[in-house]
Amino acid sequence: MKRIIVIFHLYYEDQLPYFIGLLSNIHGVEWDLLVTGNSISERAVASLRSFKPDVRFLETENVGYDVWPFIKAVGAVDLSEYDVVFKLHTKNSTGGTTFRVNGFPMKGFEWRNELAGSLLRSKRQFSEVLSLFENHSDAGMVCSAKLFTTMHAPHSSRRVL
Repeated sequence: MKRIIVIFHLYYEDQLPYFIGLLSNIHGVEWDLLVTGNSISERAVASLRSFKPDVRFLETENVGYDVWPFIKAVGAVDLSEYDVVFKLHTKNSTGGTTFRVNGFPMKGFEWRNELAGSLLRSKRQFSEVLSLFENHSDAGMVCSAKLFTTMHAPHSSRRVL
């Protein structure tokens, strides 16, 4: 495997310690970190540089939720240098309010944790994700089973970790 790039959209800066904790589960590979955001504070920049000195930053408008910053980031890097792209982004807490994502009840930071945890919950999870890409040439995307749905096939037909 050549390299991994992590594209991380930082909107809620108070969540930075949580994400640095997740990013510390990346091991055994060369990887780059590109952080997108609108007016990232000097404190956040310093914290990210302390964790990964070669981190890169891309100022983006915060429109289209996290999709527009991701599109801008993909356009700003040479994807041929990477075998895998990890997309991470902060999500606001719902506090005690429960809402449904694909029929699954979620509250607090569960949505964020499902999104990010499906990739980086632990060193083992990270290794399993990489193994999936290395051993299954038809693998194109990894995400939480709770957050994946399709309109064209029943849930039982999907292959998930």
